[in-house]
Amino acid sequence: MENRCVDVNKNKIKDSYGDDIFCSKDLPCTNGTCIYWGNPDFGVTSFDNILKSVLNVFIVITLEGWTAIMYKVRHSTGTVAYDAFFLIAVILGSFFILSLMVAVQSSYVS
Repeated sequence: MENRCVDVNKNKIKDSYGDDIFCSKDLPCTNGTCIYWGNPDFGVTSFDNILKSVLNVFIVITLEGWTAIMYKVRHSTGTVAYDAFFLIAVILGSFFILSLMVAVQSSYVS
């Protein structure tokens, strides 16, 4: 997710929704050149190391902005194969594990 398509003036090329266009050696730019620009959201949205990965998985299981991360991964890889990870994380992480933690926590309170 570090590379973006840029025009000749080094301005990021946006798609019709206003999002950056990601590129790689497997997913080249149709118009413009592909250069290193850094990870989205000031480097927060990435799976480059374990801490950022845990943060992004936490964002996914809390259901707060997980679709934005899923779409960025989809656009940067050019495939929908990773959507299965996000759906499984939402189903297991949010609806099962997070509810289990809340139930255990509330049993200690009462």
